[in-house]
Amino acid sequence: MRFIRNIKIRTALILILIAFSLLWAGASGFALYSLKQLNQELGVTHTFLHYGYIINGANAQYYRAITAMERAMGGLGKNDTGVFDLEMKATLAELDSLKNGLSQFKAIDHGNLDSATIDAIYNSSFNLYNSAVLPMFESAKAKNTNGFETIKADKYLPLMRDFSAAIDKYNAKIISLNEEANQRISQWLVWCQYILISGLLISVLIMLTTDRYLVNFLVKPLNRVKAHLESLAQGVLDRNIVDQGKNCIGQLVPYINKMQDNWAKTVFEIRNSADSIYRGSSEISVGNTDLSSRTEEQASALEET
Repeated sequence: MRFIRNIKIRTALILILIAFSLLWAGASGFALYSLKQLNQELGVTHTFLHYGYIINGANAQYYRAITAMERAMGGLGKNDTGVFDLEMKATLAELDSLKNGLSQFKAIDHGNLDSATIDAIYNSSFNLYNSAVLPMFESAKAKNTNGFETIKADKYLPLMRDFSAAIDKYNAKIISLNEEANQRISQWLVWCQYILISGLLISVLIMLTTDRYLVNFLVKPLNRVKAHLESLAQGVLDRNIVDQGKNCIGQLVPYINKMQDNWAKTVFEIRNSADSIYRGSSEISVGNTDLSSRTEEQASALEET
């Protein structure tokens, strides 16, 4: 307690403000870091969803390509060249889109998705495209109905099942990674709440501590100094003010006590001078009385003579 009494109030308040600033600087820094992590986690989740759309979209494109080729072969069986040409053109567009999507899928960054899952989905799609769908397109283009049906039965259906199984595993992995990302996001949010609530509670504690400090080391000492000065104004010079430490208020105490001592010394000297004057006037009065008595005696003696 004595150590605190000796700290200047300005220094104490600066230290309190520094502590308060460091507290909220730390809380703000952690909150900003948490927001950065949340943004990264959301970015990863968005990436997984985007790639999932690509893969599931590829599955739909395969279905549309095969359906278009089947309609083309149906038109061929009906000698409808218009339908055949139209559906083959639609099939070619789907195949070009599948080829481009397959190349992009291999080249893009898949984040923390394991390479085995990526290779499985890529290889199954690549085999389906090159070993089944593309030969089926070539057979349809050559108007080879038997070859088209043979490839469909022997190559396309088994490879399509493999591709569908790979998609299911890929989607399951994406869901698992998204759940992990969501858990991390929830954890970051919880930590942010803890840090902010802790910062708020510590701020309240700092505020209460500051209030008690100002009351004990500024308000109360000032009141004691005020009361002492009031007693001095009433002429009470025999009581010195108690020590108030070495802070801003405490530094006034020696000067007040010194002023009080000087006042007491002056009063003492005035009293001594008054006593001396009183004794001198008393002696003069006695002398005057004695002189008056002798004068009267001499006057009486002269009258008798």
